[in-house]
Amino acid sequence: MKISRCLQFSSIAFTAATLSSCVQYHNLPTDYSGPVAIVRGTSAQKNVFKGEGFTVSKVNGKMVHGRGTVATPVGGGPVLAVQEPEVRILPQPVTLTLTGSTVYAADGPALVDSMIGGSRHVSGDISFTPKAGGEYRVKGMLERGSESVWLVEEKSGKLIGHKIVK
Repeated sequence: MKISRCLQFSSIAFTAATLSSCVQYHNLPTDYSGPVAIVRGTSAQKNVFKGEGFTVSKVNGKMVHGRGTVATPVGGGPVLAVQEPEVRILPQPVTLTLTGSTVYAADGPALVDSMIGGSRHVSGDISFTPKAGGEYRVKGMLERGSESVWLVEEKSGKLIGHKIVK
């Protein structure tokens, strides 16, 4: 009996390790020193427990390491502090996966809010060619029945691509 459980655990561990190694992350080439474009996320604090985050979750199908708006508890409690991530990309044709979602400072408020229908999420792809030195911002809205996310050029506010609507 002990041997079969050990084999079962080993095969589960092997499968998990194999699958986790399949994830590819977006990185600039290590030897690249040329111009880049920057895409910044946006966040909003709705109350002390809940916020909204809009960000790039994938670049050309590769996950963004440390992606997403980070909601952290302040002082170890359930009070929310949000951080807006940024992604550096090459100035060449790219497909970005934009994501908007509700974020929480703690699991308790997240569970309660999801049970009463307060949790929101929207995601989709846009393709464009960023300008060298260009700065872009992911924006969005997570109102009930009107979830959307989009990309704008930082300085002009001009819409890049199209709005992704759920």
